[in-house]
Amino acid sequence: MAPLAAKSTLYVNWKKDVLHLLQDDKWEAKYELISIIPKISTESYVDLVQGRFGPFRAHVPMKLPLWAALEMEEHQMCSIELPPWMEEDQLKALCTEEKANRNGFTPLPRHYMEIAFALLPLPKVFGGKEKYRQRIVLLLRELIELRRSKILEGIKLFDSSGGEFNVTNMSAAELSCFRTRSLCFLDSLSDLLRNRQLEVSADVEMPVAEPMDEDSSSRPF
Repeated sequence: MAPLAAKSTLYVNWKKDVLHLLQDDKWEAKYELISIIPKISTESYVDLVQGRFGPFRAHVPMKLPLWAALEMEEHQMCSIELPPWMEEDQLKALCTEEKANRNGFTPLPRHYMEIAFALLPLPKVFGGKEKYRQRIVLLLRELIELRRSKILEGIKLFDSSGGEFNVTNMSAAELSCFRTRSLCFLDSLSDLLRNRQLEVSADVEMPVAEPMDEDSSSRPF
C-alpha cells in the first residue's frame, strides 16, 4: 500500500488499513515487560535494543520484554509467569466491572489482547493445568465480547449523530478497530477463542506458539 501523499517529504497518518494499524500494535506489544523466572545465571548484564537487563539469577523473578521472554522460554532458559490481570479471579472481577461500567471501559494493559494470545498456547504458563487455561480462555472471550459490544454501540452513535464517544481505557487494538470503523478483527479474536475452546473440549492438541517476529499481520496474533 503506497502512502497517500507520495510526493510529501513526511508521511503522517497514511495507514488507513486496519491491518497496518494492528501490525504496529503487535510490534509495540513485543516490548511490553512481563515477569519471568530464569533457569540460568549470568555474571553480567545483557544489552538489548530496549535497554540493559540482568544479571540473570536462576529462580529469581525479573522483568523482560515479551519478545525476549518468549525466546528464552522456547529455549527452556526461563519460565514465564502469568500476568496478574490474567489470573482467573482477576479476570472474573474485570468482567464484572466491565458489565457495571456502562459508560466507559475498565482499565486494562494497552496490549492485553496481544499479550494474552502470545501466552495462551504455552501450557507451562498455566502450570500445566489445562482446565485452568480453559477457564482463562472463556473469561478472556467474555471480556473481549463485552468491550466489543461497547465499541459497536460507540460506532453506531458516532456515525449516526456525530456525538462524542469516550475511548478512555480502550486498548491499542480496540482503538485501531474504532479508528477504521471495523470490528472484523475483534470478531476474529472472539471466533479464535471459541474455536480454541472447542479444540480443548475435544481434547485436541493446542498449536505451538508462533515467533513474535513473524509477519502475521493478516491473521489475529
